[in-house]
This record gives sequence, C-alpha cells and structure tokens, in this order.
Amino acid sequence: MSEDQTKKNTLSNLFSISAQKLVLLDWLSERMRFDGDQEEANILTQLHAHEQIQAFGHLDFLLNNLPILHTDVAESKDQLQAFHTHLQHHTEVDLTQAKKSLQDISQHDVADWINTIIRQNEEMLRILHEFHVPKHHSELTHTLPTKEAVISHFSDRAERYDRSSHWCTDSALRTRVLDLLQPQQEDRVLDVACGTGLVSQWFHKNVRHVLGVDITPAMFAQAQHRLDEFRTGPGENLPVDSNAFDIVICRQGTQFMNDRDAIAEMVRAVRPGGCVCVINLCAYGEQDKEEYFEILRLRNPVRRNFYLRADLQHLFVASGLENVQVHEHISIEDVDTWSNNGAISEARRETIREMYRKASQDFSDLHQVQLAQTGKIIDKMLFGIAIGTKPQ
Repeated sequence: MSEDQTKKNTLSNLFSISAQKLVLLDWLSERMRFDGDQEEANILTQLHAHEQIQAFGHLDFLLNNLPILHTDVAESKDQLQAFHTHLQHHTEVDLTQAKKSLQDISQHDVADWINTIIRQNEEMLRILHEFHVPKHHSELTHTLPTKEAVISHFSDRAERYDRSSHWCTDSALRTRVLDLLQPQQEDRVLDVACGTGLVSQWFHKNVRHVLGVDITPAMFAQAQHRLDEFRTGPGENLPVDSNAFDIVICRQGTQFMNDRDAIAEMVRAVRPGGCVCVINLCAYGEQDKEEYFEILRLRNPVRRNFYLRADLQHLFVASGLENVQVHEHISIEDVDTWSNNGAISEARRETIREMYRKASQDFSDLHQVQLAQTGKIIDKMLFGIAIGTKPQ
C-alpha cells in the first residue's frame, strides 16, 4: 500500500470513529435530559462540541477523498440547490437501491432502518423546498406554484390523505351537501380534483355515473373503488364534453387552481339547469383572514387562493351561474392531525401550532380555539358551500 493510500485510510478511519462518537454523545446527552440528569447532559454536550471540532479537522484532510466533495455540492455557488439535487438523488436512487439489495438477502431489519433514513431525507428535502416557496400568502398573487409542484405535493399526501382532516370523512358535511344538491338516480356527476375519491363516494352507486378528474395519478390509486371512471387532467381544462353532467362538484380543489378558469370549465361541463357546487375552507371575515390565510399557506405551500364566503359568491355570479347561494358548515379539527399531511416539514407544523398559541382574540373567538394543557389544539373551521345553477 502506498504512503498516500495509508494516510487516506488512516484519516478515513479517524473520521469514521469521530462521527460515531458524535452520534453516541448526542444520543447520550438527549437521554440524560429525558431522565432529568441535566448536569450529566451538559457535560456530554460539551464533549460533543469538542468532538465536533476533531471531526471537522479530520474532514479537512479528507477533502480530496470523499465522493460527495467531487460533486456540484462542493463547487456550486448555489449550495442549497446543489445539496437539494444531491439529496434527492441519494434518497430516490442510492437509498432505494440499498433497501432493495438488503431485502433481496432477507436483511429486513436493516431495510427497515433504511426506510427511516429515507423518511429523514424526505424531511430534509421538505425543509430545503420550503426555503424557496413564498413566505406570505400575499406573494402568491405573483409567485404561482407550478403544476409539477402541485402534483409532487399531493403525491406526498396521497397515502395519508383520507385521514389528514376530520372534514375528509365528515358524515355531517356529506349529508349537508347531498341534502342541498338532491342527486337523482339517473344523474351523471363530475368530481373535479377528485383526489382519493372521497366526494365521488358520496354519489357512487346512487347515481347513473361518477367521473373523477385529477392531475395527480397517485391519488387515483386510492380512489378506484369510489367512482366509475377516472381521467387525468387539470381543472382549468377538463377532459370532458360540454353539457355532459347534471352535477359538477369540487371540494377543496379551486384553491390550487386558476379558480376563474376552473369554475368556467365546470359551468361548461354541466348541462343547462344542472348544478355546480364548490366547497372550500373560508375565513370567517376580515377579523381573522390575515392569520388564517397564513395558517392555510403553511399547511399547503402550493395553495393559490384564499377565500371569504363573499369571494365564492362573486366567482359564481361572475361565471354566469344563477340562484347562487353560499351555505355554511363548521368542521371541528384537531390542528395536529390536520397539519400532519405528509407533505410539509415538522418545523412548518410547529409554526402553525405557534400561530394558534399566539392568535389574536378575534381569531380565537371566531374559530372557538381550544388550547389543552396536553398541547392539543382544536379549531372550528368554516366551510363555504357554494351552489349555483347553469341557465336554461
């Protein structure tokens, strides 16, 4: 072995040992804190700081011997973007291949550990992604999310979507909407932004035909048994014939679209005399909208639109619909469950919690916010149910 290779192997071994000590010291200090041994925890934290200096020193000498430092991560001026690209490849390719290799030789315990690492990497990717998205709801008027970003967001949410909110499976909301629409056995129903088909299921097998449209195929994997037909497409350009449906419905979809174009498409798709129904979370009024719109933005980084009930009324009237009414429904939501949608970072979820803890009196009163000593937060969220009829 050459002198240079011996040097590199020795330094790699020193860095490896140091990295292991860093993990061990960090774990021990957290465990001591959990057990209430603050003095020992502080000592371990000091040791961790000193060991970190040693690790950085070893790393300095290994700069030419680590593959990651030969990538754009080390060279690019845009370090965050370069690291994001590297991390995404590592998560989607390297770790996935490693997990498959371990499963092929029946090393399932280690494969489970790789799953944990993948989830941690996905959390890191969310943090990096959220750095680049608008930081206030007002910015969305000129910084619109891309179609790809919306698909990615809902692909991440697909697996847990059905249990991500109380309103997703709220039987009271279902009953209220069906009472208002009065669907008939021969009706054809179009569910725009159908997602996992929860709204389609309200009508399925009780009407003639239910067609769902969504831009996220991953959502349809959950929806197949809840509707009769699925088509991939955007709400602003529905892949359906004109005047083909008796009822067109969209729950929580227009917030991610050009809503004027989307509602115009719903009007095109429904027959004369048929109904269009759009259901969206709304702020109660001017008193709570600033705080609530920010909370909604944090939960859905790809959101484009935020509503008051009057906004839904205006959109429907402007689209040419008649007999427009906006009804109300209150959904009681556990904020921790509601924010745990699988597509945002834990840091963003904590920001949502903090907004509730520091909410204005107007917001707290309107939303009837409950802050339990256990940390549980309850919000009575308002839905606007807008219904209009296409002129004969």
